Amino acid sequence: MRGQLVQVYPISTDPEELEIPKDITRGEIRNKLHNLILNQAEKFGFEHIRRPDRFGNGNYMTVAIVDRQNWLGADYQTIDKETIIKTLTEYVNFLKKIINIQKSGM
Repeated sequence: MRGQLVQVYPISTDPEELEIPKDITRGEIRNKLHNLILNQAEKFGFEHIRRPDRFGNGNYMTVAIVDRQNWLGADYQTIDKETIIKTLTEYVNFLKKIINIQKSGM
């Protein structure tokens, strides 16, 4: 059994790592990033990115996840390294794309 591995999209809201404006809460940041990722995932066809079962409220929060079977494969499947690398690369490129969209103000 491979366990309950998931690909996560964590964020840091640790005040020692970044400056957070006083008029916005960590929860608001988490919610905005979650909505951004899920809206863009739908737009770009990444249907396996979903809301985590629980957001949490610490300095590091998961804003979205991809369940194991959608990036590593099902329990009964042989691990295919090339497919896994391709899939993970697609997720990384997706994140880079939405970061660039946000930076450009679109």
